[in-house]
Amino acid sequence: MPRRLALLLFLAPAALLLLHRAAPPSAATAPAATLALIATVPGEPQSALLFVPIGAPTLPAPATTFEHLPGAVIRAAPLPGRREVVAIADLIPARDLSFAAALYHLAPSLPPTVLCDRVVHAARPLVTPGGRIFIERGRAGRDPDEAAIRSGLLRIDDLTVEEIDLHGHARTLLAWRGYATHLAGFFGGELFVYRVGPAGADLATLHADSGRVRLLAALAPFARDFSVDERGRVLFASRDGDDWTVERIDSQGLRGGAREVLWRGASQHPAPHAWPGGTIAFTPDGDPGLALLSVGGSARVLAPAGPGVDVVQALSDDRAWAAALHYDDDGIPEVIALRTVDGRAGPLPAVPGLRLEIAGFATGRAP
Repeated sequence: MPRRLALLLFLAPAALLLLHRAAPPSAATAPAATLALIATVPGEPQSALLFVPIGAPTLPAPATTFEHLPGAVIRAAPLPGRREVVAIADLIPARDLSFAAALYHLAPSLPPTVLCDRVVHAARPLVTPGGRIFIERGRAGRDPDEAAIRSGLLRIDDLTVEEIDLHGHARTLLAWRGYATHLAGFFGGELFVYRVGPAGADLATLHADSGRVRLLAALAPFARDFSVDERGRVLFASRDGDDWTVERIDSQGLRGGAREVLWRGASQHPAPHAWPGGTIAFTPDGDPGLALLSVGGSARVLAPAGPGVDVVQALSDDRAWAAALHYDDDGIPEVIALRTVDGRAGPLPAVPGLRLEIAGFATGRAP
């Protein structure tokens, strides 16, 4: 076991105990889905990739480990049909971490591979159902002078949206100068890209093959928590004056660009996510925990992990399971798995002292 992984486990005694006792669930209790998770001791320079079946009594052994900057922000996504993951983590020491992250390919029993650098800090790789990988990269622009700062201008960077293959080859789809780009989702052969610059912000589609850009709507420069439902509608949170809203934009056909406000409240973190059947998962005012907002507009609080903020991160391919991070006053979020039919939580092993990031639901056979 690598020295730093040993240190990680030493700093998380509960994890060490669970790893030594790891055992597969019996056939009678075989889980319906498996989560790909990234485990890190906060502040440490190494993380582990775990494939955790829902219902497993203990953690499995790490599939692989990889190194990054201490305290790096890590976001990941699984490759469909394979027990493999691509992850973005801060790697290059720098005063400004805006483009100091790298894209990793992580596979069981293989050394981690860095596919490219200059990746946007805290971004998540977007992996399509066909296994194509898209990321945001950039180069820092010149810092604005005092007059520009007083007028409200920020640094303008050279930003790109690129497709990366598992050999590290890159193909640029979009080159743009502005403050930020964010890959908001994928549907019907198009990427959804949220762009923020000096002239404002917008949501556009970017064709994955041709690179053709289609503008959908102008948005506020602080929209966040994007997801896409089965009909290609983009869901997100935004601010309207003193209120926060949950909104949805249609991307298809004659209604392309049509926008509707589904919820309005005082909460700054409703964290909406598309749920099967047109329902929306979010956290309403007062942070009571996960609630479902129906098509008719009524909200039903489920709170499978109690009060707090529940941020749904992934749905299984069959839409039977959801995975979310539950935030409360304890600091480190808890990973929860939920049955989408009724919102009930599926059991996952507790791991005090480890920060777990959700990559998504893994498919394909274990090696």
